[in-house]
Amino acid sequence: MSEENPASDPDVVETGPSTGGAWKTAVPMALLAIGGIGGYAVGHVTAGPDISVDGQESYACALAVDVREDHRSEADWGELGEDRAYNEFSAIRPLLGGAVPQRDGQANRFAELDWTAYSDGPAAWGELLDDVIDACESG
Repeated sequence: MSEENPASDPDVVETGPSTGGAWKTAVPMALLAIGGIGGYAVGHVTAGPDISVDGQESYACALAVDVREDHRSEADWGELGEDRAYNEFSAIRPLLGGAVPQRDGQANRFAELDWTAYSDGPAAWGELLDDVIDACESG
């Protein structure tokens, strides 16, 4: 068996020990570190929930639509404690400022909703959900 000499292969380029092989590793690692730090910084500046009044209203509107899609009638509501829609429905009013009729000095389009239906249980919630969705779409 004869061993081939790598120097005779035109695709093999011998660089020798003084060509700085460490740079081949150091440069990509540095770029990776810089990219990671940049991504982390940008992510912390731009990521996260929108907790502004508009963000809360948007989330409440999405909850109302989601709950209504799965609960078209009183019979669609599961048992209290088993159907997560009870929690979702309960979150809508505070997110919309149901207890506070003004938002930042502006009229709140949700203040006119009949929140008394809130305490009437699932039998009255369908109409209230429809009213919430209508108010969301009007804004």
